[in-house]
Parts: sequence; structure tokens; C-alpha cells
Amino acid sequence: MSYKIPVLFACLILASLWPGPMISGRISSILGSAYVPALYGICAVATIGVVILWLRNRPTLRSSTLIIIASALSVVVIWMTVCANEMIHLLEYGILGYLFAAVPAIGIIWGFVISSFVGISDEIIQWLLPNRYFEVRDVAMNIISAGVGIIIYSVLNSRP
Repeated sequence: MSYKIPVLFACLILASLWPGPMISGRISSILGSAYVPALYGICAVATIGVVILWLRNRPTLRSSTLIIIASALSVVVIWMTVCANEMIHLLEYGILGYLFAAVPAIGIIWGFVISSFVGISDEIIQWLLPNRYFEVRDVAMNIISAGVGIIIYSVLNSRP
């Protein structure tokens, strides 16, 4: 995989900072009370997909341990959310971590560092924008979510 895809995805995340509240407000008004179950549904489908792919690769002790860690970290992020909009951290930064880890020239460790840096930058930019707030909890959620994506990449691409 080329480094261009995760870089473009990171740019998309950062570009959505200013209109983000308007977009999520619009989605909330369209979906109404179905918004929260929809986000949980997306996370549930993604989890089921990862488990199915993991089972197809003949689980090892290492991959089983990593799946348990990723699941626990996902629960931590969901527990940290105050409103449904914040669950998007798990989706955004999980995908970003996965994409950066998939770039052979970057690898897992640097993928985590770069994804975490984007998450920290996200919050710093929010601090500078009017009507947005910097929160250490959001930084932690971004970093943990990137770690979940990288763990999922490691599990799905490990050899039995």
C-alpha cells in the first residue's frame, strides 16, 4: 500500500474539523434517536468482520491475545465517550492506524506514532478554532483508537 492513502485519510479527518459539528448535527437531525444505535451497529459489524477474518487465519496465541487487547481498548474508548458523536474517534483513528500500519515503508511502530501525532494535531487545531475545545480525553481516545487499528492490522496480517 502506498503512503498516499493514509495521508489523504488523515487530511480528510483534519479537514472535517471546522464543519464537523455542523455535519454531525445534520446527521443527528436526520437520523434522530437512531443515531446512537447506528454508531454502535457500525462498531458491532466491524468487530464481527474482524473476528471472522481472524478465525479464517487460524488463530494463534499471539493473535488471540491481540484481539482481546483490541477489544478491551475499544471498550475503554466507548466507555470514555460522553456523546454518540465521540464514538467516531474509534472509527476514524482505528482506520487511520490500520492504514498507516499497512504501508510497508512505515510499519507498525511508526504507523502508531504518526496516527497518534495526527490525533494530537486534531485536538490542537480544535483548540485554535472558535466554538471547538481541546480535551485531553479526546487525545487519549484518538491514540487508543489508532492502537486498536494497528492491532487489528497485526492480527489480520499475521501468519499462522
